[in-house]
Amino acid sequence: MSNRDAKPYQALKLLLKDTNGFQLFSFQEIIFIKAERAYSKIYLLGEEPFLCARPLSKIQELINHEVFFRSHNSYLVNLHMIKEYSKKEGSVLILKSGHKIPLAQKRKEELEFSLYTLFLPK
Repeated sequence: MSNRDAKPYQALKLLLKDTNGFQLFSFQEIIFIKAERAYSKIYLLGEEPFLCARPLSKIQELINHEVFFRSHNSYLVNLHMIKEYSKKEGSVLILKSGHKIPLAQKRKEELEFSLYTLFLPK
């Protein structure tokens, strides 16, 4: 377990540099992050998406927390934001925000394990 995992989810933040300095994002406000070529777009609760000059893989390394799940090559999803999983719509995660995020077929079992690990009583 890393030091980040020892802190409560509500206290964790992601620090990213931008052209004016840096931005701090609470894990609780991040809905999902989408790869945009060499950039990443961070979708936030109640705010416009933030475009970051880092690839998704680097942001995933920075976050390094069990609450974020790589559902697809292009998406990193906050598990707290998942409302439902739908096979009917082509294997997508429907988020509380209404966004529909693809789930790679090979990651379905890993998602189930992550959800059970995170949300079932210990």
